[in-house]
Amino acid sequence: MAYRFATDAHTVEFDKTPFNGYTLGGYTAAVLIKRSTLATRQGILFISDLSFPYFQFGFTSGGTNDLMLASRTTAGGSPTVIAGLGLASTSLWYLIVVTGNGAAIPTFHLYDGTSWVHSGGSAPIGATIAFGSSQRVWISPPSGWGSEYFKGDIVCCGFKKSDSSNVTVETLTTTAFSSWQAFGFEWLVGFESAGTLTNRGSSAGGGEIARVGTSVVSDPPGWAWPPRITEMGAIGVKNGSNQAVAFRYSDQPWWPIVNANAIAMKKQADEGAYATLAGRANGYVPVDDVPEPTGYIYVG
Repeated sequence: MAYRFATDAHTVEFDKTPFNGYTLGGYTAAVLIKRSTLATRQGILFISDLSFPYFQFGFTSGGTNDLMLASRTTAGGSPTVIAGLGLASTSLWYLIVVTGNGAAIPTFHLYDGTSWVHSGGSAPIGATIAFGSSQRVWISPPSGWGSEYFKGDIVCCGFKKSDSSNVTVETLTTTAFSSWQAFGFEWLVGFESAGTLTNRGSSAGGGEIARVGTSVVSDPPGWAWPPRITEMGAIGVKNGSNQAVAFRYSDQPWWPIVNANAIAMKKQADEGAYATLAGRANGYVPVDDVPEPTGYIYVG
């Protein structure tokens, strides 16, 4: 499934925890989309407090239909763009990526289902934004922004707090979400169901917190989601008075811990050693620190 953003009001907001304290240094932002409305400026990934500073990755206005990145601390000035790509189709799925480091000229990357294009932007972005407590994260700006809404379908979006080479960018595909999971995004959302969306990147938090509108539509041809829950295993752990139960989902390399108290778990690789796993803010621990469950409950 994918999500369709059909009107100005359609938007999804996400928890900003993965961006807290981040000053724009190295970055990689990637989206898999299909357009429905052309020739208007549209923000797909939008990070802002509805004022300045803000970060916006999307399309320019006018007949050129170019890719655009705006990173501004004050009003005025033009966004950096990549000209000549002509993303003017409403039937093609585009994999679009922007990479860079700080205020330097970014590199735009486009895959149209046939071939990759990599090209530098028209200018430096001009502002290295510090993401503070007031910034918020949206797919398509909210109505309070007043314009620049995304119109089209989206499959997934990811953000990584480091630059990426052309070769690395080309490991992303238009056929498998697993290639996006393997990329190393701190924040990664797949629009695969009508339920509440979660961050499937490596950072804590980042899940959906609000939604206006949108509808569920078909995926791109040949697209494959990994099984969300094909098997579920459980293990009970006790250390003194602390008890916890961990569940493993087949497409997640983490074990959610129900009890966030500090616990000790025996490492699978060394039965004589215990790993003390203090309560984590995200409630997760790496799977390598947890033995395999003895049985599974098949639910799908």
